[in-house]
Amino acid sequence: MLGDDGERLSESTEKSPVKLTMGSGLLENKSRREGKIRTFLVLALVAILVGSYAADLPPNARAGMPAGPPDVKSAAGAPTPPPQFNCVGYGASLIVLAPSPAAGLAGTVFELEGSGYYNRTSGPLGNFTIWMANFTGGSLLYLTFIPAGVPVHFFVNVTVPSMNTTTPFPPGPYEFWSLENYTTNSTCANYPFTLAGVPPPSIGCLSWSAQLNVTSPSPASGAAGSNVTLQGRGFSYQGSTSIYWADLDGSSTVLIGTAGASDPNGWFNLTAEVPTTGYAPGTYAFWGVDGDADCAGAEYVLTGSNEPILTLDPTSGLPGTVVAATGINFAMNSQITFTFDGGAVPSTCTANGTGSFPGATGTPCTFSVPTVQEGEDGGQNVVATDSFSNTASASFSVSTWLLITSTPTTGAVGTPVTVVGSGWPAGETISHVVFGVSLIGTAAEVSCTGGTPVVNLSGGWSCSFSVPPIHPGTYWVIAVDSAGLQFSNNTFTVSGLTITSTPLIGPAGAPVTVNGTGWIPEDSVKIGMGPVGISGGIGTSVGFTTVNATGGFTFSFTVPTLGAGAYWALAYDTTQNPDGGPGTIVNSTNSFTVIAGLTITNPITTGGAGTPLNVVGTGWTEGETISHIVFGVSLIGTSVEVYCAGGSPVVDALGGWSCSFSVPAIHPGSYWVFVVDTSGLTFSTNTFTVSGLTITSTPTTGPVGTQVTVAGTGWTPGDNVAIGMGPVGILGIVWSGQTSTTASATGGFTSTFTIPDVGGGAYWALAYDSSQNPVLGLGTIIVNSTNSFTVTGSLEITSTPTSGPIGTSVTVMGTGWPVGGSISEVVFGVSLLGISVEVSCAGGSPTVNGTGGWSCTFPVPSIQLGTYWVIAVTAAGLQFSTNTFTVTPPPSTGGSGSVFGIPILDLGVLGVAAVLVAGGAAAVAARGRGKTPPVP
Repeated sequence: MLGDDGERLSESTEKSPVKLTMGSGLLENKSRREGKIRTFLVLALVAILVGSYAADLPPNARAGMPAGPPDVKSAAGAPTPPPQFNCVGYGASLIVLAPSPAAGLAGTVFELEGSGYYNRTSGPLGNFTIWMANFTGGSLLYLTFIPAGVPVHFFVNVTVPSMNTTTPFPPGPYEFWSLENYTTNSTCANYPFTLAGVPPPSIGCLSWSAQLNVTSPSPASGAAGSNVTLQGRGFSYQGSTSIYWADLDGSSTVLIGTAGASDPNGWFNLTAEVPTTGYAPGTYAFWGVDGDADCAGAEYVLTGSNEPILTLDPTSGLPGTVVAATGINFAMNSQITFTFDGGAVPSTCTANGTGSFPGATGTPCTFSVPTVQEGEDGGQNVVATDSFSNTASASFSVSTWLLITSTPTTGAVGTPVTVVGSGWPAGETISHVVFGVSLIGTAAEVSCTGGTPVVNLSGGWSCSFSVPPIHPGTYWVIAVDSAGLQFSNNTFTVSGLTITSTPLIGPAGAPVTVNGTGWIPEDSVKIGMGPVGISGGIGTSVGFTTVNATGGFTFSFTVPTLGAGAYWALAYDTTQNPDGGPGTIVNSTNSFTVIAGLTITNPITTGGAGTPLNVVGTGWTEGETISHIVFGVSLIGTSVEVYCAGGSPVVDALGGWSCSFSVPAIHPGSYWVFVVDTSGLTFSTNTFTVSGLTITSTPTTGPVGTQVTVAGTGWTPGDNVAIGMGPVGILGIVWSGQTSTTASATGGFTSTFTIPDVGGGAYWALAYDSSQNPVLGLGTIIVNSTNSFTVTGSLEITSTPTSGPIGTSVTVMGTGWPVGGSISEVVFGVSLLGISVEVSCAGGSPTVNGTGGWSCTFPVPSIQLGTYWVIAVTAAGLQFSTNTFTVTPPPSTGGSGSVFGIPILDLGVLGVAAVLVAGGAAAVAARGRGKTPPVP
């Protein structure tokens, strides 16, 4: 709070909160007429002040801005201060204390609490004001002011009217606003409230000092036509007060009575009737107005008609069904009793203060359907009656009842079962009792202990029997009488077994899981498989399991060796039936189809051609002959038919067969074994990898001595592999080219070797596992490369040195030539078309030996000085030596050679020099050899 000097006083100097009653019209200690005069004078003064105040308000600086405090919101969103306000500060607080929630009809007195204001004492008025406005700041109405000197923490009562002097206020959300007057930075606060309803415009309300309350019923709600007690206070003592019924928005008005005040304070009590027609259930208002235009209203909830109504839930069911009853328009606070088909049924039920039941805190109104015959008595057979004999009735249809009463309602074949019927025609004989799904489905007729049951006078009968041999599942008990079939209203579950694997098809060895339900906890259960339709024994046993505490189990196994076809899982309780037996076997509700399977059973699934293999078939048709077995990829791909040791196998009684054979000669790679029969192809579930070998050198052609690299795959990790070469098509090894390497952890290797002295032609790399076959011999598995290397002829001058005068002895050696070929001509020169001389080899024309080699020795012929190749002439063409021989001058001459006086400087000169040949050389040149020498 601020003092006269404009400074804020300390909180310790503030006064205690003061409660004010201002502008509310509650002038109870004055006479009615004096109150009227005072109210008029106050309103007149307020009008003058408001007019003057509004004229002097500062211009709006925050129109359209959201108002605070920020934690006060409502459904309409953040409000906007009235446009006449200049709200800059929102540090103050304004709160509605009562009513709670902050809502009421026009004329409602709201108690407000304010705090946090400056409340200056300087200025013309030195106070602040309370207003009401809608959320956009419009429809502004002045309510009261807080005079100077009141502590900043205050309480004040204000009355909300239905309109200002010109504009009606429709029901809806509004805001209380407080404004500190005549400060530069106005302090504002706001709080939302709801105007719940307004009086009809026609009754012309001017004053709100009166009060109107519904004293009966309490709470204020009831049906159309109900009697309501109204109490008025503060209305005119002279004259009468008119009472209206209207919608909350003031429409659809109807006058329902008048009342006169019983004392000078304007008290009256009036009993009126809620209108009987024209109004839907909902919230309405009673309005009272006297001759001085004093108004007051009271809310009332219209619930419906005034006739007692009874509702049942459910409306049909079996004897023993618990029915919930709901009633309205009964006598208030009255005991309610029920009859069913004229007989009393036990119930504890009391109507509340509005004549409804059950009450919000009362005992639920329920009863159980008695044991009676089927149907109802032709009318509304349930009657509710209050202590004033007001009644309402409703219909409940009793169903023919057949209930399995065994506990539990789950068990194996042989479990005792009891079924009880009710609501049947008295004296009727139950001719057949069946346990199953339907008479045309899975069902078995049973015999009741004590013979065929007869319905007693109360419509009841019972039958006890044991669960017959039947598939696991959930079943009804079916009673057959002259009217037809009657199914039990509940079911009995025969202990179940279900295959839960996905898919439900596969070869022998496939994983299978079964789930059991409804078994006896902790018992041991034996499980097997057998052909669908045969449950006389456990079939092929697969193991045991133990039932858990809830009667269930899960067991996984692999499909045993069985012939092709559909099989169900089988189980029985070995704890109760150690030896099993036809009546104790439970089969699964679904089946697993075994299909033909084929498996390569070798522990090592990698090897070369000739590796022994064994394959096993399961799930085949008994007696079938396996006529064709193929090793490969497919019939139209790489594949070789193989033959089993012992001949074509025949499928045995369990659907199995086997075949042993050796891996045929086939390219390295991974292959299936597959069987061809009348149904098509069946591939093995796994593969065998034929060890691979590939020449990876580039190019894959060259002379003897070329370095060659090979890569192997699919070998046994860690094994030593011997590598060699041999002619394509022959699985032998050229030992002169042998090397060895070790297979890596992934079965691969890379190795390099040199092409040995072999004849020209195509060769593949060859390898074998020397760890598994230390001694190479007949039957050793040799793997050839998938590609080949072509060895080409090579010719080399081996003389030392490779230069000298005419007559010097020259030796030339060939390697990699076709074995057995004859070297018909040997020429010393540049080319057959250039300077060249045919020479004669010592010993005659050479012949290529068994390793592709040959040699020729001759003296340098008479020829111009220069550098020359040795050229061999064969049927395939010319082969130049890989090196050259240089003819030098004789020791007695020091000059270099020349051709027609031009020195021989290089090979290019020789190539274009004139041809100087002897007669033999001229004859060779005339043959027109086509090969040109390679660049040295």
